[in-house]
Amino acid sequence: MRIAEFDYHLPKEAIAQFPYRERDEARLLVVRPFGIFHRSFRDLPELLLPGDLLVFNDSRVIRARLWGKKETGGRVEVLLVEEAEDHIWRCLGRGRLREGMKVVFGGKLQGEIINREGEYLFIRFDPDPEAHGEIPLPPYIRRPVEPDDEIYYQNIFAKKPGSVASPTAGLHFTQELLDRLKEAGIDYTTITCHIRPGIFRRIRRIEDFEMEPEPYEISELAAVKINRAQRVIAVGTSVVRVLESLESGPVTPSKGRVNIFIKPGHKFTRIDGMITNFHLPKSPPFIMVSALVGLKRLKEIYQTALAENYRFLSYGDGMLII
Repeated sequence: MRIAEFDYHLPKEAIAQFPYRERDEARLLVVRPFGIFHRSFRDLPELLLPGDLLVFNDSRVIRARLWGKKETGGRVEVLLVEEAEDHIWRCLGRGRLREGMKVVFGGKLQGEIINREGEYLFIRFDPDPEAHGEIPLPPYIRRPVEPDDEIYYQNIFAKKPGSVASPTAGLHFTQELLDRLKEAGIDYTTITCHIRPGIFRRIRRIEDFEMEPEPYEISELAAVKINRAQRVIAVGTSVVRVLESLESGPVTPSKGRVNIFIKPGHKFTRIDGMITNFHLPKSPPFIMVSALVGLKRLKEIYQTALAENYRFLSYGDGMLII
């Protein structure tokens, strides 16, 4: 299996640069075994069945991108990944950064590079770095961060800080849509999976690729709801990764780190369907979805979506696969 097999042509003009003003006005391409259909997220209560359960990721995107200056005056960019110890963060950095160097971010925040492990820097900050950061929009959104991104790049469930990328399949949901789903007998629950920058990592050889471990947690309430559900519909690839990594048997409350890389040949045992956005070529999410629907069919679906002017990637439209 070669990574080139998971390539497709994605025109720049198909990549959404701004969010929908109304989250649930996004288009929804419905994928069923017998065909595909063009609908809207607002139609979702009509497309699911009573007893279905939607599972969302409630991780909140942190203000992880920092811009600073070295003592020599050179500009640097740092991406916070996670707090390793009090005031010491594991980070990715751009610019010539080495151990012992001091950097000032935003003119106020002091940072000192205390260690490097592989591609990661460990930086001691004083005070809290998030107060000086900005939302880390993906690199394919080619514009500065705007105040609206603080709202629209978070889903309405986002409450547990820790992600450096949004679980974007959840961006399409509003409280009104959730209320209508409830009225139709469709319940929902949340789990937590803090998304790491490895989701954007380039894959050179599929057989050698490893996902970056991501912290997850499943509550007792979520476990109960998942076990009782008629069908489990995962909202986003991060939810799929967590659920599909679990051992067989009833779901139980748990926490840990997940690094499963789902590729063709994987047998899905925990989900009955998923909601997801349209993904980058050769990316881990695209490869995951190809494992669910088949690579040939997925490429055909994507070509249809491009021909029908669907919006792609984080701020784009979505798919319901059932």
